[in-house]
Amino acid sequence: MAFPLSFRPALRFRFPRFPVAVEFTREGLVFVLLCLAIGAAAVNTGNNVLYFIFSIMLGMIVVSGMVSRRMLQGLEPVIQFPDHFFSGVANVCYVSVLNRKKRLPSIAIRFVVRDHAFTSISRNFFFINPGEQASGFTKVFFSRRGIFRLAELELQTQFPFSFFLKIRRYVTDQTVRVYPKIYRFSEDVFSRFAHGVLTESPYRGDSQQLLHLRDYSHLDSSNRIHWKASAKADKLMVKEFQKEQGRDLYLYFDCFPKSLPDETAERAISFLASLAFLFSERDITARIVLADHAFTISDTILPLLQHLADWSPVLPSTLKSETPQSTDALVLVLQSRKVSPRLDSVSPSARSIYLEDWAQLMIEDGALHL
Repeated sequence: MAFPLSFRPALRFRFPRFPVAVEFTREGLVFVLLCLAIGAAAVNTGNNVLYFIFSIMLGMIVVSGMVSRRMLQGLEPVIQFPDHFFSGVANVCYVSVLNRKKRLPSIAIRFVVRDHAFTSISRNFFFINPGEQASGFTKVFFSRRGIFRLAELELQTQFPFSFFLKIRRYVTDQTVRVYPKIYRFSEDVFSRFAHGVLTESPYRGDSQQLLHLRDYSHLDSSNRIHWKASAKADKLMVKEFQKEQGRDLYLYFDCFPKSLPDETAERAISFLASLAFLFSERDITARIVLADHAFTISDTILPLLQHLADWSPVLPSTLKSETPQSTDALVLVLQSRKVSPRLDSVSPSARSIYLEDWAQLMIEDGALHL
């Protein structure tokens, strides 16, 4: 009887009162069926050789169960997650297994997370010395945002004969907060967003606009030396740049689909987080106004990302519509052409940003660190 390589029988025994489970492997099921066939042939024919082979095969099954049980005894798994997770970005977590046995090592141990409410994680440890700990990094990936709770860890082994997959479960309680997917924008896109936000200032700062030249001092960086002007003046001259100051920036979220979950809503939340990340990276102070909360983006965007991790864009009974404090404020409204706008006009000069117009300009980036 031939089995395809991807075939795996769904035969599984679980003991609900004990943290152990046993699964047949493909090789193990073939071996057991062959053992039963040889046992039946031995009973029918009375051949001593068949009895001998049958007893050896039964002994191998018993030895496999005893050894695999000893391999999983005295083990303690631990998993550690990074502080910040973004959906759609591959990250790593730190996995370790401590062997508390004094004399016997553990061989061919596999650390597995198979919780249906969590993402799948696996890491193999070939050899764990007694009284020592084996550890390493493994890949973890969340395809969507949200708050995920890890309730169970598993250690598995097929040692020594791969007849059975012996599993030992461990109860845990860990929570991972996954932020929305972040997209990066090109310089051209940034200039279109920042148009009218930054204006010139008569004060010194860190912009790219030259203010004036002055004499060099020992506290200045050599990167600021203006070499052409220094050559003409026969002394070192350094560049002073203008300080960037500009209009107040408000960004309103106005994308509330009637049916949830909705791909448009998820894309709008990711787009909102991407804009906030862009403003924070460029040191642009902005006011993000949602239906139930408002955030000021300056030094950090963590409060906004934590709020968006499990936020549902459901239209409340009273929609928050914060009015810009300055009449010269630059007001952007994030909308979708597929969703009817719900916000009243917050400003006569408000500019709508439609998701469909900017979808092709967003570039996925896998290197985000806060």
